Amino acid sequence: MSVNIVMKNCFSCEKPLETEVFDKRVGYVYDGLIFRAHGNFGSRIFDPVLDCGESIEIYVCDECIKSKASLGAHVQRKRETHEHETYAKIRIDDDCVVPFDI
Repeated sequence: MSVNIVMKNCFSCEKPLETEVFDKRVGYVYDGLIFRAHGNFGSRIFDPVLDCGESIEIYVCDECIKSKASLGAHVQRKRETHEHETYAKIRIDDDCVVPFDI
């Protein structure tokens, strides 16, 4: 597996962010977060009709997240797994939304 460091810019302030890329796929961004959206029914700019693997990806530095934390929420979901399943089911009724505490 080849690992390369590439620079991506913060979506908000455009600060350069070091990002690790593994075999042409983004792995980690340092001092920031990666957000991926696979579309949204109400979006007028991106809503792929078919699930064909398309997504929009943005990078936001930690400083911008901290400065706008009051506009977001930390969503915690309980996951239930079963011995014979290899994936976790998200129980929507157990969602807990709390303010960012950064």
